[in-house]
Amino acid sequence: MAGLRGGELSILEGFWEKEADHTDKTNSASAQWEDIFAKLLIGGRWQAASTATAVRNPASPREVVGWVAHASAAQVEEAIAAASEAAAAWGQAPLGERIQALQTAATRLRALEGELTRLYVRENGKVWNEAARDVSRSIEVLTVVADEAASWLRPHGFGPRGTVTVYPRPRGVTAVISPWNSPLLLTMKRLAPALVAGNPVVVKPASSCPLTVMAALEVMRPLFPPGVLGLVSGPGETVGMALAQDPRVRTVAFTGSTETGRKIANASPNGIKRFLLELGGNDPALVLSDADLSAESVEALRLGVLRATGQVCTAIKRIHVHRSRYPELVDKLAQSFSQVAVGSGLDPRARMGPLQNPNQWQQVRALLERTQAGGAEVKTLGSMLEGSDPEGYWQLPSLVLGAKPEDEVVQVEQFGPLVPVLPFDALDEAIAQANHTHYGLRASVWTTSIEAARAVAQRLEAGAVFVNHHTYFQDLRLDFSGVKESGLSVSTEHAALEGYVDWVGVGLPGD
Repeated sequence: MAGLRGGELSILEGFWEKEADHTDKTNSASAQWEDIFAKLLIGGRWQAASTATAVRNPASPREVVGWVAHASAAQVEEAIAAASEAAAAWGQAPLGERIQALQTAATRLRALEGELTRLYVRENGKVWNEAARDVSRSIEVLTVVADEAASWLRPHGFGPRGTVTVYPRPRGVTAVISPWNSPLLLTMKRLAPALVAGNPVVVKPASSCPLTVMAALEVMRPLFPPGVLGLVSGPGETVGMALAQDPRVRTVAFTGSTETGRKIANASPNGIKRFLLELGGNDPALVLSDADLSAESVEALRLGVLRATGQVCTAIKRIHVHRSRYPELVDKLAQSFSQVAVGSGLDPRARMGPLQNPNQWQQVRALLERTQAGGAEVKTLGSMLEGSDPEGYWQLPSLVLGAKPEDEVVQVEQFGPLVPVLPFDALDEAIAQANHTHYGLRASVWTTSIEAARAVAQRLEAGAVFVNHHTYFQDLRLDFSGVKESGLSVSTEHAALEGYVDWVGVGLPGD
């Protein structure tokens, strides 16, 4: 499949016409969005870059969905300069205006949910219902943040007579560097609070999945002054690092791997700035001896593993089950995994889509091969839907049995549709195994005893622990960071707003 990845192309006059034979124009996004593909949003206007690469449908890699521009160093500099120039006026704009901009953006995007979802499925690979949920929650973020902003971004009085007042002040230019697995949602969760707090934002989307983010920003663009909303795309090692290193960028909000997050956090030699990092995870699910293993619970476990083809930092990456329930759970999980139909997200029969890009596809396959070579059993289950493109980045769901706690497949963030299942004898043993990782993002406890769940949750080294489910927080105001090497930010009940302001105290005489 190496030949299907696409090369670098010059942006020349007649670009679209020259590439028409490679692009299915009848299935592409609306004309308004085609016009922004292969462009960068700088100073309120879309401008071309000198080079771009194809964004391909992972379910059918010969299909070009759109194009992603590669920003030059000069264009990144121009985007930061435009944002810096816009910072003072946007930061001083009335809070009501900033809130109204988010609310209007939500209204406009909601009218385009179906079209955004279709574009998202085609560039990302998720099945339709998962993509639709991501798009819907992305829009909901705008309204939730707008609702929170009025009460939270206000001065607070302290002291016996209110002689000290603490004011929120925008931090300045914010860079939002978003990943390919949930690009729109994880962009909006950083973009919305940064904007409403009064910061101009430059977004750097993932090169393999940038189009839905670009489309959303095009819808939002007219609502903000030039420079307040920008987008530069291209390789992370150049474009992303340039944003992180620039002293005018005061806050960097990054979502992605721990390895890349570490590089970004070390990339600012010219000034101290704030880093909000949501990084990798190796989430354990602890199934206790009294767990309910009904069909509903087993399905919840399966969804915790296979949502988005396992390409979720908060997905279940390993299951630790009491030995007395191990045979039953393995049997029921095998039955559940066997029912998974894999295919294009546009096919209503599909319950799981492809891996998002060829690199991830190759990494998952290589991991499974090494796991088998090491002596563990890999039970590959599920089925491919008839008519699926054989060149898609497909990987059927797999259970890994017989692995040891120290094995690679247990210790790494697999980011694919597989999960090792490991038996334990004593609860202390299970907790020790669960915590034996440098990650600490999420975890879950499966038991019929709420008391036991609370007690175990207190001992797990994770930013959040679910009980008898393993998905996400329905309340979008909640944005808990990970611990250890899974994150560097703050937990919140205010939609992450505090990550984008400095608090300034003003003391009157007698304070």
